[in-house]
Amino acid sequence: MVYTCVVPNCNSNYKDTGTVQMFWIPKRGLPSKKMDTRHFKKRFGSIKVFEGCSIRPLKMYSILFLHVCELHFSDDAIRRYTEAYNEKTGEKICVPLKRFRLQNFAVPTIFTDFPTYLSNSANPARECPEQRLQILENEHLQRSIYASIISKEEFEKKKSLTSFPELVECLNAEELQDIWTVVCKNDLVIIMMLDTIISPVIKASVIINKDLDLTIHIG
Repeated sequence: MVYTCVVPNCNSNYKDTGTVQMFWIPKRGLPSKKMDTRHFKKRFGSIKVFEGCSIRPLKMYSILFLHVCELHFSDDAIRRYTEAYNEKTGEKICVPLKRFRLQNFAVPTIFTDFPTYLSNSANPARECPEQRLQILENEHLQRSIYASIISKEEFEKKKSLTSFPELVECLNAEELQDIWTVVCKNDLVIIMMLDTIISPVIKASVIINKDLDLTIHIG
């Protein structure tokens, strides 16, 4: 069954006018109390003041068959897709909805040829889905940046040295490649790259004294 729009002078879903999506007028008790049937009747039942306006009597309609088309809602009042964010991969997932849905705050605000006090094409108090998605992305980006900074600080703290004993302790804890040989003295550390193919030959060396001064020798 193809429903038509209850808003006066709206010809949506009539013959040769194209098809648009219709939304039920929520019953009392749902979150969208602004679109309560009583409110809708009160709002459009008194438009006889508009000269030349052909009124569609609401009494001819069962409450169950009252619909308003999507053309009377602002973009931010209609959910056209569902969205999610994968925190592990950082992937944004958007899936278009086969049938659009109204937001909880949705109320029809766009009416052609109606006085401005009955028509408002925007809802500045609400954010559109694109804005909310951008805010969500920014929040996750900020959290990722903060986590990266903390990780970097922890790494630097773990690897930084402030004294000669810390250097010795770090070298004893680290597993270096076989080509390196470490010799620790009371006030000196020597790190050597040895070539032992024929006879031991020092190809390079690093000498660090107790003041953490570093000297490099090549060959």
